[in-house]
Amino acid sequence: MPVNYRICVVLNSQLDPMETTLEILKYTLPAIVVLLTAYLLVNAALNHITTKLELERRLILQKDTLPLRLQAYERLAIFLERNQISNLALRLAHSDYSLIEFQNLLIETVRTEYEHNLSQQLYVSTKTWMAVRFVKDDAIRMVNIIAGSMPPDASSLALAKKLIEITGQGEGPGDKALELLHQEVQAILK
Repeated sequence: MPVNYRICVVLNSQLDPMETTLEILKYTLPAIVVLLTAYLLVNAALNHITTKLELERRLILQKDTLPLRLQAYERLAIFLERNQISNLALRLAHSDYSLIEFQNLLIETVRTEYEHNLSQQLYVSTKTWMAVRFVKDDAIRMVNIIAGSMPPDASSLALAKKLIEITGQGEGPGDKALELLHQEVQAILK
């Protein structure tokens, strides 16, 4: 006897409601279990495929962006080295400048190099970028403070000597920022 006919016979017979319910459950409960099992298996398979595709996408993206990120760290390392006050003073010192001209040249050089590297913030952590920005601001502040403490008729070479003398002592913000860059690059390359 086909199943559909049997269900109709069971439903039409004079069975007790409890027996009818049990007879219906006897056919529907296994179907529900099979449906639930199929759903869970398909869902697990889809989650696995989605995770795998996301991992592949990340690997491809990392492969494409890793060179850009490393280049950003390299450029910021160069920025930090070039903009240490002592390096700036040595590189730009010239006897033809007045104190004010040399002060403005130092500040303009720091700002120009910083602006040239603004796009690198896309590839480094916020903490690293804040350290780079602090180094820039600190360099400008130091130049202004030291130049302001000198007599107006002082030469650019005197300012350069004073800058080297004061900033050449100990570890400065540029060194700390470079250390942070090194740590982040090491973390990326692991």
